[in-house]
Amino acid sequence: MLETDPRKPIGPSVLKIAAAFLILTLVITALAMGRPFLLPLVLALVVWYVIASLRDVMASLRVGNFSLPRWVSLLLSMSIIGSIAYFVVNIVLTSFASLIGDFPTYVADANRLLALVQGLLPEGVTLDINLQNQFDRILGIANNFAGQLRLVTQNLVIVVIYVAFMLVEDQRFNSKLRHLFPNEDDYARARQMLGAISRKIQAYLTVKTLMSLITAILAYIILLVFDINYAPVWAMLVFFLNFIPVVGSIIAVMLPVAMAVLQFWDVSPWVILIVTGLLIAVQQFVGSILEPRFLGSSLNLSPLIILVALSFWGFLWGPVGMLISVPVTVMMAIIFAAVPATRWIAVLLSQNGDSVEEEFGPIVMPTATRSEKP
Repeated sequence: MLETDPRKPIGPSVLKIAAAFLILTLVITALAMGRPFLLPLVLALVVWYVIASLRDVMASLRVGNFSLPRWVSLLLSMSIIGSIAYFVVNIVLTSFASLIGDFPTYVADANRLLALVQGLLPEGVTLDINLQNQFDRILGIANNFAGQLRLVTQNLVIVVIYVAFMLVEDQRFNSKLRHLFPNEDDYARARQMLGAISRKIQAYLTVKTLMSLITAILAYIILLVFDINYAPVWAMLVFFLNFIPVVGSIIAVMLPVAMAVLQFWDVSPWVILIVTGLLIAVQQFVGSILEPRFLGSSLNLSPLIILVALSFWGFLWGPVGMLISVPVTVMMAIIFAAVPATRWIAVLLSQNGDSVEEEFGPIVMPTATRSEKP
């Protein structure tokens, strides 16, 4: 019988696992404790990437022999993104304040509706639902989300400074990459890998933003036609929630429908049915027909990964973390798929592992720097 020597040193694989677990624990702790600092930084990263992508698109447009200078494209991009951000934050904060102020009225309407439903049930059957607790929970989430938006606006100067320095560093990146990979072949492979990652992320964000905008505009028109209260708030939530597959679409329908129920249950019940049907039809049209034509289905994440990402980022950063959870995970999957050592992680994150190679393209990764031959 084989005997194990207790003095035998621990194998390198065990040490690697322990080190990976320790690093993961430290990263999660840093993300949780550093939220006040990291939230403006993450927002700045997103803004920088959107501005840089829009700048590159504008600079590449040509009318005959004329094209916009790069600095003009940058100024236009910054103006467009800044105006949109101001418009969104102003509407959300103003409408949220009004909605929160009217909450007691909606609680009373919901209690009257619950009493009506209770009267229709057979004797002995009761609905044990505390609507006040549920509304208080929703109110807490809304206040949390609005508070994080206020935190962002209060740190707006910091965000602008971050973005400005990122745009400056963007101009110097190619020079740094050249020094990092002095060998011409390695430099070409690095440029190829980073270009593939950037194109995939840019394509995903562009298509997803466009589809979310179409969904939000159509939902806003429907809510406006049927005079649903706080239509701008629900349309804005539809836009952001559409970045979260499956779960986000369901919530984006439920919230305005709940408002329609509270408004019209005792006046015009048919309005509730029509609004519900139209909102579901919009989600199905954009999510099941329009979006796959542009984005494809293989970038979709596994449903289990979506739930884990929602729970993880929601636990760390609250509602804002839930909004960015899926886009961040998709971008991580794109980066993992481009690197041979982490391709297996992209396979686990994807909905269909067979599609990773086809969708993300061939593996491209710079090799170790070789010495130049004389």
